[in-house]
Amino acid sequence: MPFFVGDLNEFYVNIGRVGADDGRDFYQFSRPVEGLLNISVQPLSAPVSVEILDNFGNVLSAFNASEENGG
Repeated sequence: MPFFVGDLNEFYVNIGRVGADDGRDFYQFSRPVEGLLNISVQPLSAPVSVEILDNFGNVLSAFNASEENGG
């Protein structure tokens, strides 16, 4: 089950942890209007993969973040 964030109209911060026993976190949100979306994942102790999906589960964007490329 994803964590439901709701409509992203403003600045949003979530502090959480992904560990060996919890290797994946899912967040569900909607964007009422088209616009820029910035995602930051830090600090990183291991590489992180991020995928942005549409309502049907299709990947719209994907990237890998690590300490080397600034998270």
